[in-house]
Amino acid sequence: MAEERLDVDPAAALRELGGLLVTVAERYSDGRVGALLDEAELTDVTPARDREVLRLVAVAGLTAVGAALLSMSGLPEGAMGPAIAAVGLCAVALVYRRRALKMLEILPVPFGNGGQQ
Repeated sequence: MAEERLDVDPAAALRELGGLLVTVAERYSDGRVGALLDEAELTDVTPARDREVLRLVAVAGLTAVGAALLSMSGLPEGAMGPAIAAVGLCAVALVYRRRALKMLEILPVPFGNGGQQ
């Protein structure tokens, strides 16, 4: 809500947003992760919906449909595993879009850094 006020009253909203960010940073550094802001600052705030389960179901469903289509395609059995893996990666990219690269960071395979960890 403080960020939305930047369009209406930039000077006051910037001071308010800066103060909130400093409070969050101080409390986080103190280890107070469960209380980054006071209750009074959180009134009239609706939490964002967590759609992670829906995204995972979508990835699994798309991968299953792709695997079924691949099994009907007459692809040799030795190529089926890598093809299904490719379909799974495409499903992740389709569902997660830009966040897909962040998800790949959890894999133990180096991507784009020359093999250095």
